[in-house]
Amino acid sequence: MPFGLYGELESDNQNGIPVEVPNEYALCNGNRIIARQVKLMGASENKELIRTIFASSNPAAFLDAMSDDVKFTLTGTTKFSGTFNSKAELVAKLFGPLFAALDENGIALTPHNLIADGEFVVMQSRGKATAKNRLPYNNNYCHVFRVTNGKIREITEYLDTELVSHVFGK
Repeated sequence: MPFGLYGELESDNQNGIPVEVPNEYALCNGNRIIARQVKLMGASENKELIRTIFASSNPAAFLDAMSDDVKFTLTGTTKFSGTFNSKAELVAKLFGPLFAALDENGIALTPHNLIADGEFVVMQSRGKATAKNRLPYNNNYCHVFRVTNGKIREITEYLDTELVSHVFGK
């Protein structure tokens, strides 16, 4: 048997006797290898994960749901636009400067529509915020999330980039 996983019966490499393989191990060509357990989630579970994050109004829940190597792309050519290739880079180069430019209330996102297909969840939402320069920053968003193993791995954010430039400058 070339490969078995998660407590299946396999034969060991010495005498062909079936053995139960613990969940964190698998057998490959009769040799024990470490295999990580994956959390299988379908479209409805991925959609519920995103819904729960934004229903909580807790910014930490959003960050906690991301993998450490999340890829976040903010479209356009604004001062905040770009692709960020880790949670640490995202916080340092996007969230830090953005939240520094907003008043103490930050930004409130209200989801209006969630659509899921496999690993992908699309969320249409409306943001409400005020910049420190006292200009309102009420943008419309479309986020495309790719969720695997219960973690957000990729996010692409589409928004009104002209509003971003008007409120925060170029």
